[in-house]
Order: sequence, then structure tokens, then C-alpha cells
Amino acid sequence: MSRDSSPLPRRQFLHTLGLAGLTAAVRPAMALAQSSAPPPKPVEAKPAPAPAATKPEAPSEDARALAAMLGRRYSQLTPEQVELIAKDIDGDLQAGKRLREAKLANSDEPDVVFRPGDMPANEK
Repeated sequence: MSRDSSPLPRRQFLHTLGLAGLTAAVRPAMALAQSSAPPPKPVEAKPAPAPAATKPEAPSEDARALAAMLGRRYSQLTPEQVELIAKDIDGDLQAGKRLREAKLANSDEPDVVFRPGDMPANEK
């Protein structure tokens, strides 16, 4: 088995490998662009409805109570900061309520599906 006098450095190899991947992705796109098929009609985007100018809702009593606890524990917080914390907590409570309302079917799978072969050998 013969070896070259100067092996290809790892960085140069990875750079070449990356370029090979790019050329493999670009070639079909170039062929599609050069085809004589008419371009697809662009889909017109409908403008989003303007949000109604309404006053933001005040945080819930639960959020205010939790923020008040933090205000007592951390006395360096100003009342404005405690109010911002209450609004943030209220947003989290509302998000939790929306998550609880979402019903899943028994056939709904998680985002990531683990299979026995996917686990590394040292964790089996």
C-alpha cells in the first residue's frame, strides 16, 4: 500500500467534502433553471389583517400574586419591574392553558421518534 508524501489535512478534506455537497445540490437547481418550462405563477400573498388597537389586558390575579412574592423576596426590584414580571408570568400561564387545551390523538407522535438502533452503544 503506497502513501502520498503529504496526506490531505483534515480541514482541507472537510472543505473539499463541503464543496462536493454544494455542487451536488446546485447542479439540479441549475438544470431546472435552464429548462424551457414556463416559470410557475407566483402566489399572491394576502395581506395580514391589521391588529385591532386594543388596550393590553392586565395580568391575571395568579400572575400578580406570584410577581408580588418575587417583589417581596427581591426588594431591589422596582414596582415597574414587578409589573413587567407579572405580565411575563401571565403570558406563561396563558401559554400553559393553551397547551392543556390542545388535545392529542393516540396516534400523534412526538417530534423526535427514538428507535433502538439510534441510541449510542455506551448508553444501551
